[in-house]
Amino acid sequence: MVTQCCKCKKVRVRGAWHIPAAPLPGAVSHTYCPACFLETQVEFFSHSASRAGCAGAQRAARVLFAAYG
Repeated sequence: MVTQCCKCKKVRVRGAWHIPAAPLPGAVSHTYCPACFLETQVEFFSHSASRAGCAGAQRAARVLFAAYG
């Protein structure tokens, strides 16, 4: 089974992510590649923080920097 990023459509081949050269044959499983996962987390936290106000934005930033800083 081929694993494809649901956001950028890259496929995972032997642990590395690549742009597919041809249409994908057979069954495809979807997930996020590492870059799109981080981008999606930032978008999610930014949206959540904007709804929570300044204090929420600061908390969200601390969570992201603790996880990926």
